[in-house]
Order: sequence, then structure tokens, then C-alpha cells
Amino acid sequence: KTKNSVLGTLLTVAATAVITVIAVKKQKQIVDGINAGMTSAAALAQNVTTGINAIRAEVPELASGQAVPRVILCAERAEVVESFRPFFPAICRLAKVEAMEIGDLAAPPPMSAVSVQPPLHVFVPLAGLIDVAAERARLDKKLAKLVKQVEGMDRKLANEAFVAKAPPDVVAKEREALADARRSVDLIQGQLARLVD
Repeated sequence: KTKNSVLGTLLTVAATAVITVIAVKKQKQIVDGINAGMTSAAALAQNVTTGINAIRAEVPELASGQAVPRVILCAERAEVVESFRPFFPAICRLAKVEAMEIGDLAAPPPMSAVSVQPPLHVFVPLAGLIDVAAERARLDKKLAKLVKQVEGMDRKLANEAFVAKAPPDVVAKEREALADARRSVDLIQGQLARLVD
């Protein structure tokens, strides 16, 4: 009888140990998942702050110390923005923003500048903050320069001799630079479309 009770006790201890190991592993997976989510949201919040500051640097009339009344964040999936809503107060303090809102990417706010911080689009409404005509003139000049750059890159990549003689990594970099320039052209055209008096 004592042999059976010792064996039963050992089995109970072993089962408890296995259950404990499984529970600890599961708890570690949950904590790791939470930490990864928080790290991802914190990185995204940092990117948003960088985007707001980039708009400040890009728009000459928007002084670096000037508070921005509001920022509108848009993404293809609303839950992306919702995931870091707890960081809104910190972003507002760091980037000197009075209020943050979640918007609809399909209907971007009019009269706004945008910074793309994948997977987010950071919009800063500019109405009342800048001279719209001056900003349109600045963007038109920048667009003309970019269009000229894209045309030159297109000609270079259309040149069969260049593509045949250049190392593949150089051609790949040129194609990537062309794609980036085209995205910039699209972005500026979008900004111009939103800057309507």
C-alpha cells in the first residue's frame, strides 16, 4: 500500500510539474506577445512624431516651435491606429500637437500636408496656419524638379547599353530610386490637390 501511495504521489508531483511548465511557457508566450505589440506600437508612435516633425521641416511657414492644432492619422486598417492610441498624449507632447484624431484614408483631409510613415499616413491640416498660395508655389516648384528627375531616370533605365553594362545591383538601385521618385511625385500631386483655397 505504501508503494502505491508513493507511486501516486510521484505521479501527482510529475503531473503538477508538467502542468506548471506548460503554464509558464504559455505565460511567457503571452508576455512576449504583449511586449512585441507594445514595442511595435511605440516604434509606430515614434514614426508618427518623426512624420509630424518632417512636415514642420518641409513647410517653411510652419515654425518648429509652433503648436499644431491637430493631426489626423489614417491607415488602411483602423485597428493599426487604434493599437497605439495610448501613445497619443506622448506624441502630442513630443511633437507639439494639441489634438490627434483618427481619419479615413479614403477621404484625406483637405488643405493638409502628409507624411507617409508606413503603415500610416500622418496628415497635418494647414488651413489658417500658412499662406496657401505660397505653399502651392513651393510644391509646384518641387514637383517640376521631381518630374524632371523621373524623366532622366526613365531615360537612363531605357538605355539598353546602360542596363547591359551596369552591375545588376546598380540597375536595381536605379529602379528603386525611380520608384521612390515616382512615389514622391504622387505624394506632392496629392498634397497639391488637397491645397485648394
